[in-house]
Amino acid sequence: MNKTIRYKIKEWNEFQHYHKPNPTWIKLYKKIAYDRSIMTLDDFTFKLLICCWLFACEDKTNTGILPVSDDIAYSMHKPKQFIDKHLESLASEGLVVLYSNSRDCLGQRREEGETKEEKRQTRRNLLYKYYFIEKLNDNQTSNLRFMIKWCRFIKMRILMKKSVTKEAAHRVMVKLNKFGMAVQIEALSKTLENQWQGVFPEKAQRDLSKQTARQPDSQLTAVSQFRDEEAEKLF
Repeated sequence: MNKTIRYKIKEWNEFQHYHKPNPTWIKLYKKIAYDRSIMTLDDFTFKLLICCWLFACEDKTNTGILPVSDDIAYSMHKPKQFIDKHLESLASEGLVVLYSNSRDCLGQRREEGETKEEKRQTRRNLLYKYYFIEKLNDNQTSNLRFMIKWCRFIKMRILMKKSVTKEAAHRVMVKLNKFGMAVQIEALSKTLENQWQGVFPEKAQRDLSKQTARQPDSQLTAVSQFRDEEAEKLF
């Protein structure tokens, strides 16, 4: 096997949701017991598959990329040719797929036509997937301050081990959309400041009303402009 050619676990990101690489455990789904492509494997190939899932956890990119077959052979105390043969068996069953994105073949990737725009599009797709950007309206996605607050809110919930589901994101959006953009940003800011799990635009609206009554318009405009400039520095 070419050293630049590596395998990766098929659909790793769909089934293993780790927000940090190298977790101490992996998810094992019950439906594996009913998957014929897995349950009909011979004993060693089945053992190799389990080990591949464990090895994939150590991938720093968190995309399920496996080590080179030399390292797998060393870990499992088997000859490299023996491991290559069984990896091919897993590939034929569609349980692992070829991956040639290692540093050694970076030049080859560029020759094949991968552009910076394609990389940016990949990052955008990840943002849409993990930050539920599709749930936001045009006014929200075009507002830099709102986008920063929203992404920080999702990340805070993840760190609190209270990840937001699609349904929960939709409920938050329905609640926020009843108010103006200033209230939405203030509500997210209060949630981040106090590390709340929810968003409370009604309270944010009352607080903004009090601030407006206390501060002159010129001072509020200066504060808003300063916040916009600070937000732009993050991008």
